[in-house]
Amino acid sequence: MSYFSISVLEALRLILISFQNINNKDLYEAKTLAEISNPTKSKYDFDSAYRLINEYGEEYFTTQEDNEIQILRSNLFKIVIASNPTWIKKVSLGRQFVLNSINELNNNVESNEILHTLEVCKLKNSNDIDTVLWWKRLSEHYRNNDTNIEKGIDGEFLTLKYEINKLNELRINKTPILRSIDDETLGYDILSFRKNSKDTYEIYIEAKFSNNNKFFLTKNEWNAANKYMDNYFIYFWSEDFHEPKVISFAKLKLYILEDKENSTWDKLIISI
Repeated sequence: MSYFSISVLEALRLILISFQNINNKDLYEAKTLAEISNPTKSKYDFDSAYRLINEYGEEYFTTQEDNEIQILRSNLFKIVIASNPTWIKKVSLGRQFVLNSINELNNNVESNEILHTLEVCKLKNSNDIDTVLWWKRLSEHYRNNDTNIEKGIDGEFLTLKYEINKLNELRINKTPILRSIDDETLGYDILSFRKNSKDTYEIYIEAKFSNNNKFFLTKNEWNAANKYMDNYFIYFWSEDFHEPKVISFAKLKLYILEDKENSTWDKLIISI
């Protein structure tokens, strides 16, 4: 039985609304009222939603969000955390790894149902800030990481905004792409573009945000820098910056430690 369907999430929302509106706070009565109030109840899986609320408690879920999509997203997040499905295990690597895992499930009906749910919740293809935060928070939960997600997102979206303006200024008819939401292993966050006298070419940007003039550089990011070299840049942001401090590959090399025969580094703290 899968709880990752829109029919369950919608039924969950309707039962919780009924539960809040009755005085005796009886969950079964709330389920009955929700069924009676929805003539097209065949499209909702009230039984599965009822079992979910019984198992985790009505206070675990929410109806207090700005809109219906946000409610669905919030409760889907909570169901994923509670049930820990196998397909979520690679979320720290990026959204695309999760989608690949879902596609590889033995049960095609279940796979299609989950993908449909993500699509209805606008989590499958969207790259807006709320979607990015949803995936990043899920990723950080599975990493057991206490990093400041919002600041990381700030750096990425400030970079996107800056690059959109930069491409317009350079008259390059392309849009920068946030790649890190789908694949965290790339060693960069944003794919953008520049042009020379002959061609338009790609540049690879790792966005950093800090208020103490320091940032972490991972070995994976340094490997990407070595791969793309002069087309690789660090964009460093702080709260009072109107534009980033841009660290080129040549500048970045000055901070890097050399690996020795019996020792290597995994992460550096760089002060600028």
